[in-house]
Amino acid sequence: MNDRDENRKRTNNGRKSQTRCSSFVFGLLESLAPLQKRNMKKTLILGMGNPILTDDGVGIHVVRALRARTLPPGVLFAEAGIGGLRLLEEIAGYERVILVDAILTPGGQTGEICLLQPRDLRMSLHSGSAHDLSFTAALELGRELGMDIPEDPHIKIVAIQVEDVQTLGEKMTPAVEASISGAVEAVMKIVKEEESC
Repeated sequence: MNDRDENRKRTNNGRKSQTRCSSFVFGLLESLAPLQKRNMKKTLILGMGNPILTDDGVGIHVVRALRARTLPPGVLFAEAGIGGLRLLEEIAGYERVILVDAILTPGGQTGEICLLQPRDLRMSLHSGSAHDLSFTAALELGRELGMDIPEDPHIKIVAIQVEDVQTLGEKMTPAVEASISGAVEAVMKIVKEEESC
């Protein structure tokens, strides 16, 4: 093989390497696209609870009802039955979060809808253990660890006062079931207010 053939072979191999490299880069960019979208500004509406524990699943039912409504682009839905640090994985990466959950407070009126912020909660949202951190403590720890979590003013909580969160069953008590439409409207109002800011 003469020098000209050797140079031609090297050039062809170089072009093949560039092609392979370009394909790899474009493939990598395509695989990162979902992550880039994940970092875009958007709102998560997160329904919390266990839908087979009577009223405990009211947050899930509210979110399912909201799926039928027309909402602005960038508003996403999710369902979860976790609390404490595990909840942070669900809300990380969003600019705004609206949590919909059951609440059981002494003297509360069943079916009442409360609009809360993280500082209003001393207990863990749906803690799986008595040792779970409170929601506010979990938020603070997550931020210290560098997690991309919304600031407290951008986390809203729509809490529905419930009656029974221990009886096994998919049917909610009448007052709680009747509160779903009101909770849906409360979430819709928050979304509209957030979008106008």
